[in-house]
Amino acid sequence: AYGAENLYGIVKYTGIALNTAVALLTLSLGLLAASVDRGIASVVAGDGAGSLMARRLLLFAVAVPLLLGCVRVWLENTGYLETRFGTAVLILAIIVILATLIVHTAIKLNRVERQKLIAEATVRDRLHEIETMMEVLPIGVFITMDRAATEITVNRAARELLRLPKPDDNRPLHAALEETLVHFRVLREGVDVPPEDLPVRRVARDGVAIHDLELDVAFPDGTVRHELISVLPLLDEQGNPRGAIASMMDITARKAAEKEREKLLILEREARAEAETANRAKDEFLASISHELRTPLNAILGWTTVLRQGASLDESTRGNALATIERNCKAQAQLIEDLLDISRIVAGNLRIEVKPVDLIEIIEAAADVVRPAANAKRIQLRMVLDSVTSPICADSARLQQVIWNLLINAVKFSAEGGSIDIRLAAGASEATIVIADQGEGIAPEFLPYVFDRFRQADSDKTHRHGGLGLGLSIARKLVEMHGGILEAASDGIGKGARFTIRLPGRSGGLEPRTEGDPENL
Repeated sequence: AYGAENLYGIVKYTGIALNTAVALLTLSLGLLAASVDRGIASVVAGDGAGSLMARRLLLFAVAVPLLLGCVRVWLENTGYLETRFGTAVLILAIIVILATLIVHTAIKLNRVERQKLIAEATVRDRLHEIETMMEVLPIGVFITMDRAATEITVNRAARELLRLPKPDDNRPLHAALEETLVHFRVLREGVDVPPEDLPVRRVARDGVAIHDLELDVAFPDGTVRHELISVLPLLDEQGNPRGAIASMMDITARKAAEKEREKLLILEREARAEAETANRAKDEFLASISHELRTPLNAILGWTTVLRQGASLDESTRGNALATIERNCKAQAQLIEDLLDISRIVAGNLRIEVKPVDLIEIIEAAADVVRPAANAKRIQLRMVLDSVTSPICADSARLQQVIWNLLINAVKFSAEGGSIDIRLAAGASEATIVIADQGEGIAPEFLPYVFDRFRQADSDKTHRHGGLGLGLSIARKLVEMHGGILEAASDGIGKGARFTIRLPGRSGGLEPRTEGDPENL
């Protein structure tokens, strides 16, 4: 380009064909294009400020001196410039052009730097806003920026949920995989979750999201909290996991509310079932009243009609008619008395008049009343009575009513040829009366309700044996009014029943009481 004659002498040693030179140049350019990610080519082709300056200066550093050198040679050959002046002009031109280019590039780099600083400040502000938002969020937030999840950043809510101290730096939340958790245990359906399978670690490692996973967090003091966790992976440009972000919500109160709601629903269903049972029991009770009142009335009305018609009846038939009328009248009177007693108990008007009584006399009197019915079924009444029993304070008539009810109930549900045991044992502080039969017994599921009003284990059986089924309820209330306890026991159907009366010993201080008095509530 500059016509340097001295170099022409070695052309015969260095000369190459034009096509070879072009091929070498093309290969060189191709080599540079294929190596933009390493070496000098990466510096020129990069995105940084240095690469930008290299691209701007490199073209001028090659092309401008070459072009100015050609201009100088031409001017010197035409005589416009002499050698020294041409050299000075060339150097001056290079300095001016390169200096202008450097200044322009510096201005451009300063502008880029200012934009970078503004962008960094904006990013810092956004990061600060995100950190502040994380701290005020009511749910726990976890962020890890590496696949191994060795360091996890947590917010205030997460620290409170997991009872973690506030760290001074970004220290790891969990221990290493080969170590155990220090602060708490994570359980799923009662089984400990291994450290490598913890949600944040698993998502950061595998890149698979987890939604609404329920876990239990157990603390050393025995407290267990229920948590709802969702985790999403953080991906790089190639779609590979590079971390994870998770949210944790405390659902302990919600779980407790759900359990309480389920409990209330169960109680409501039980209450409804009990109400339905009570309604059925009342219906059965009304049916029993109708049946029990109508049966003696039919007998009374029938024999009364026969007697009024003046039919010729022999003395035996007439006596049988009068006995039947009397028996049915007494039965109806007893039914009405039971109804009145129940009414008095409900209204709180049932009274007892207490005075010193002899339990042996009361038991024997009740047994004498029941004995005809027992003899009719060939049932033996076996009594073992403590002869040294001291008198106690009680209402003799009401206590006899209790024992009579229990005995007639035992006779009613005992088979023919059976036996009923009556035992009395007394001490200084308590008197115990036990009435045991070998009859039909009580089903275990019905035993807790045997003293309830309007509750009958088998209404058909009650109709078959007669009565309204109120005797046990009245008996228990009368015993309780005496300050005692009436208990029922049975080994099951067909194995008999046992009723135990426990009365306080002689105190001398028991006053006449009315069911419903404050001291009896």
